[in-house]
Amino acid sequence: MNMVNVLKIHDGRINADNYLFEITIRDYYDIVKDRLLDNEYQRRRVKNSGSVYGLLKEDLVRGCVIPPVVLAYCDNLSSDNIEEALRTAEDKLVILDGLQRSYTIKEIVNSYENGDYNNLTSNPLNNKIRVELYVGINKLGILYRMLTLNTGQTQMSTRHQIEIIYSDYKKNCNIDGVTLFSEAEDKVPSNLGEYKFRDVVDGFTSYMQKDHLPLDRMDILANVKNLRRLSEDSESDDLFYSFIESYNNFVKFLNNAYTDNLVNLLEEGDLNKAPFGNTVVKIFSKSQPLTGYGHAIMSLKEFNAIDDFATISNILPNFNISSIELGLRLLLIYLDKVSAMAKKIGNDQRLYFYHFFKSLFDKNGDGYLNIEKSAEFAYRQYERITL
Repeated sequence: MNMVNVLKIHDGRINADNYLFEITIRDYYDIVKDRLLDNEYQRRRVKNSGSVYGLLKEDLVRGCVIPPVVLAYCDNLSSDNIEEALRTAEDKLVILDGLQRSYTIKEIVNSYENGDYNNLTSNPLNNKIRVELYVGINKLGILYRMLTLNTGQTQMSTRHQIEIIYSDYKKNCNIDGVTLFSEAEDKVPSNLGEYKFRDVVDGFTSYMQKDHLPLDRMDILANVKNLRRLSEDSESDDLFYSFIESYNNFVKFLNNAYTDNLVNLLEEGDLNKAPFGNTVVKIFSKSQPLTGYGHAIMSLKEFNAIDDFATISNILPNFNISSIELGLRLLLIYLDKVSAMAKKIGNDQRLYFYHFFKSLFDKNGDGYLNIEKSAEFAYRQYERITL
């Protein structure tokens, strides 16, 4: 490995050292090739981008200078020997910015090895690119840098960025019957207990922030200190797992109570468009009910209407079973009405689910453990607020 023009500067915002250097395409690929297969912080290869990245491939082969790729080494160096650190980095290395460029470099290496560039007078793998390397960076620093870099041609979604701060929760999740899919896995929940990790993070964030609306980029930047506190708070681990376990217990209970296709409950003319979901699992595996649940539980705790997440699991046997079938039908009808009236459908659905869960688990309310009454109450509240 031959690194040249190495510059070092300390980033005081995230308390990490930043190195800038030049490296050949071949050496860079040797460093990151394993990270392309296993990088929890990044997305899959962007689809339908052949023309853009085809041009990038041609430019790199011709020696075009591109913006630096940004890497992070999630450990401290015992010395300034960054070459040795990169050779032995393994899972300590993260691609912060430049995943799609790295995929393009992989294609160049593969093309060269297949003999596609035999007509060239020089080896394109010897062309140099610039690399920035953050050393000693933690996950919050990674999140902050991803939020502020903005150098990529295709930005990572905000919700995926939020996953980063909670990534250990996914790794260590051993709740019986619960499976969490990361955004990079690109899987759609279809079975009981399956959720997108980002949707669960949405729900837990709504609980912590007491707000059913998901965080946007500026919210995250404004709450970096709170995220640092959360990431260092061991009690938040228990809260996160208690959150998803209690929610999944509710979904499992409801799914056991009504296992058929919900379309069977509907009558002609009930809906104007396709239902929000045609099974209990498909309805409640989405972000909207998860965020509504998170906000509702925190609100109920503040009013001493429930004690904690365990309360939810404990009271499920007391449900009004006779209310479930009509309640699920009304839930679909009212969600259909919300979609027709909403300016921002997702956010309005979150508002509806917030009032639904708040009514359903408020021991002092008329809708307590009654799906039918809670579905009606939530729509009345939604109309009162939005009309």
